[in-house]
Amino acid sequence: MQQRVYPDVLGAITGGTRRELPTLQCALGVFPAGIAVGQPFEVVVILQSMIARPQDIALALRLPRRDPQGNPLSFTVPHPELKLQMSSGEVGIVHLPVIPRPPTPPARGYPLILRVLVAEGGPTWRVRLPGAGAPPDALTISPFRLEVLREIAFSSEGERNHLHGRFDVIPGYVRSTPAYPAPKYQVLWKTSDVAVQGNGMPASGS
Repeated sequence: MQQRVYPDVLGAITGGTRRELPTLQCALGVFPAGIAVGQPFEVVVILQSMIARPQDIALALRLPRRDPQGNPLSFTVPHPELKLQMSSGEVGIVHLPVIPRPPTPPARGYPLILRVLVAEGGPTWRVRLPGAGAPPDALTISPFRLEVLREIAFSSEGERNHLHGRFDVIPGYVRSTPAYPAPKYQVLWKTSDVAVQGNGMPASGS
């Protein structure tokens, strides 16, 4: 049976870095990588569906409460958990805001962990193969934003369905606005965009 094989949008952004889950590929980055206390930053997650049916995704972000010396840390995470549904073959980007607060001291390499849970679903087939694939012909974001995303150091570190990231807190203090930044999910590619014809493969559990 001939099925569509969709382009590797994630790879076009991360340079190939990805974590492989049974029906989803993902990669995690931090932007900007170094921030002062009081300055918001974003945990940026690229999600790429591998299958031909919708998927319910649940993300949960965890940050440290103490440093290795036992000193207390404080981070405001307005929305530590986010649930979303991805359509068949969809690729999207999640922005999860974080704000370091006093008494968090300047330091390099603070860790964070993102759990990615994918709800079980019914039978389906693969619309992308594991690993890298052909690049997309077009994306629904501007060339400028694409270049900004490509400058983020995406990571696939972690174990099973957990992604690990690191960020730096630099000296200084930024007085942030009273309103907390909101999480965002943006679709980067969907099945109505340009697709490449090829051979589909049965998905795990179908």
